[in-house]
Amino acid sequence: MTLTELIRQQEKSLHVSISMEILHPLFLAKKRLRLLPDQYLHHTPFCCSRKAGASFLQCMLNKERSKRIAAFGKAFSGYCVYGRWEYALPVTLEGSVGAILYYGDGKDEEKTAQDAVERWKIPEDRKREIRLAAAFVRDFIRYEFRLIRDSGPGSLKHQPVNFYVDNARDFIALHYSENIALSDLAESLNVNPNYLGTVLKKETKRTFRELLNERRCRESLIYLQHHRTLSIGRISMLCGFQDSNYFSVVFRKYYGQTPSDYRRGVR
Repeated sequence: MTLTELIRQQEKSLHVSISMEILHPLFLAKKRLRLLPDQYLHHTPFCCSRKAGASFLQCMLNKERSKRIAAFGKAFSGYCVYGRWEYALPVTLEGSVGAILYYGDGKDEEKTAQDAVERWKIPEDRKREIRLAAAFVRDFIRYEFRLIRDSGPGSLKHQPVNFYVDNARDFIALHYSENIALSDLAESLNVNPNYLGTVLKKETKRTFRELLNERRCRESLIYLQHHRTLSIGRISMLCGFQDSNYFSVVFRKYYGQTPSDYRRGVR
């Protein structure tokens, strides 16, 4: 069984939504630990359907806070801004947090203000069931990690080209809002950056930077359409651009107009 299959099985049997914050490169490099796109943090159907909501920015801030708490290695739980109870379990690998598991009670439900009192009534046995399920996944990850570690260096060599393309897309999807470069991906895959860049250019017809900018601009559309109180500068930072002028130049390349013009044209 792979990690993806295990998560899917638990989601179905427990009626939960499970996502992960990946902090260790082996989750991208090893097939048994790789996730599907909707299993990463903020990529589940529940989260994606709420990206346009007024509370989504607060949701992102809360998740960043939860990652800081998880860095201490302690599990915790609480309610998200959409009223859903969530359990977070850090997965420690070789002394540091390599991933964070998030279990949301109910796969797609969103609580309303009228449910505020009821939401506190999640039975203790239900919480215990979720905690035990998360612990099982944590132990599965640790076991797989030990197998990979014991296989020795060089285990990532001689991969097919689609391995590098898939990992590049996943890496960008996870980290587009951060200051990343081709060298960061190459280091996580233990491969020469020049070779990796050549593979990406040949297979996708685009460089790593072009793939990254394309994803960042696509994400910016959500903020431009649905979060009109945000400045263009703030949106550029949320999407990973370090300079708003550069963001405007890149955005124009893909959409034929500036971010401000695009926003004005959206009704």
